[in-house]
Amino acid sequence: MKLTNKNIFLSTSCINPNFFCYNNSEDRLQELLGTIESCKKIENSINVIFEGSHLTEIQKKNLEGECIIFEWNDDSEIQEAVRDKQRGTINLMIKGYENIEVPEDSNIFFIAGRYRIANGFDLNNFNGDYVFKKRFKNDTREWLGVQLFKISGKKIKEFLDILYLAKNYVYSGNDVETSILMSLKSKGIYFIEIDMVHCEGFISGNKNHLELH
Repeated sequence: MKLTNKNIFLSTSCINPNFFCYNNSEDRLQELLGTIESCKKIENSINVIFEGSHLTEIQKKNLEGECIIFEWNDDSEIQEAVRDKQRGTINLMIKGYENIEVPEDSNIFFIAGRYRIANGFDLNNFNGDYVFKKRFKNDTREWLGVQLFKISGKKIKEFLDILYLAKNYVYSGNDVETSILMSLKSKGIYFIEIDMVHCEGFISGNKNHLELH
């Protein structure tokens, strides 16, 4: 699908998951609608959802007119992958990026489906081909925050190569956040790290804990 917007917000979603999840389907739908609504304040923007579950007609109606939805109900690889959150996410990302065509000068933002654009978000903070929140590190691993990150439209094919490599890391037992960082480093891709990307969302299963990134 050809997109013409300057600011494109992509989200993977699994509203009716076939894996254990703290939040029920209605909560997940409302969180996704909140994600979409928060992006509307960004000029010349559009939301594109890569959905991994079978949506009901009511759910489709709720999302109708709010975003573009890609569904892969008949794709056996996707349906097998979404049985696991990490494998599902990386496969949905790959499938999604493969199916869009964007202007070279566009900003492609990935925003996790339960997060929202927060006050303080500024497009001027995302000047670069790859912009992520500053990496995290502990004694056992190092990873990037992927709640919200940006790549330039002209880098979409290169980023797909990064995701293909990240998929191998995920299938070797790593999470998506670690795998994307490992792929960027392995390919020698320069990326910018900033202190805050200004998105917010509640910890899964805990509506009292709002995270700000």
